Amino acid sequence: SKIFFNQNDPNLFKADHFKFLGRWIHYSLSDKQIKAKICNNIMEDISTIDNSLVNGFMKLWLYQFYALSHLSWPFIINDLDKSFALELQSNVNVMLKQWAGIGRTVENGVLFRSKKNFGLGLTPISDHYQRLQVVKCELLRNSKDSTIRLKY
Repeated sequence: SKIFFNQNDPNLFKADHFKFLGRWIHYSLSDKQIKAKICNNIMEDISTIDNSLVNGFMKLWLYQFYALSHLSWPFIINDLDKSFALELQSNVNVMLKQWAGIGRTVENGVLFRSKKNFGLGLTPISDHYQRLQVVKCELLRNSKDSTIRLKY
């Protein structure tokens, strides 16, 4: 159930979508291609990190502070679900384990547990997604516009 689309022709995406306030919207209001675009963007970031000449732990640092930050805006402005974030994480976990020098069969928790609990202390994409959903709710709840506060 990988969610990729053909990015060879970016005009194909733009032909089916319009951009409003930084958010791409499909004419049928479907988010399937939006999810595919977000997935392709994060996998492109992961590929860029993987092809860099730094060591594995620096690649983990780049995941934490570069790749996750690129997900922040799409997670805030799009109405996505947690299962999408979990699917993204499953696609990324393979590379994280490879960079950390951990075997493929090792439990994923070692990547995300705190260092105090013998983990690497990375942030899972699903936690990042949930954190940004709270940020979005707080922005709506504390808006200066009374209509937005009412909709919240």
